[in-house]
Amino acid sequence: MSRIPLLPGCLLLALAGTTFAQDLPQPAGNPPARVARLSYLSGNVSYQAWGDSVWSMATLNYPVTTGDRVYADRGARAELQVGALAVRLSEGTDLLMTSLTDQLMQLGITQGTLRVTVYQLAPGDSVEVDTPHGALALLAPGEYRVDALSYKDVMIVTVLRGTLQWTAGGVAQTVQSG
Repeated sequence: MSRIPLLPGCLLLALAGTTFAQDLPQPAGNPPARVARLSYLSGNVSYQAWGDSVWSMATLNYPVTTGDRVYADRGARAELQVGALAVRLSEGTDLLMTSLTDQLMQLGITQGTLRVTVYQLAPGDSVEVDTPHGALALLAPGEYRVDALSYKDVMIVTVLRGTLQWTAGGVAQTVQSG
């Protein structure tokens, strides 16, 4: 069996079978005070509103909130901005806005590459990325990359700057940059 060297600030996970739920409660009451907006689009980027079965072409500055999905097709790129956060999708990335409130941004990624830049993280605020291989809590301002390779059942997490905690199956691992 060969060993794969790991670089500092990089976490490679090859796990089988862990999934995250995409069943979301129906939004109720007033719309959220905080929404993301599609701030950059290149190529074919699709959008599916919560509760809708139809995908449509995404448009610049379109609001994205809890339950909405964004898909960047082959050769496409997209960026979402929400407050002091930027979320960039590379080609082949399927993103679900699992939850977006005043204190929480929870993203779900089943496949593709996601880059999250946290410019500022106020006390009490949380940023989480859910993957088929566990949850990533971004604990500090920084730059983070998540590669979910669906065809290999592998996830690669890179912390360029900052600190995150990966949790799955009762196990937690902290990953720092450097």
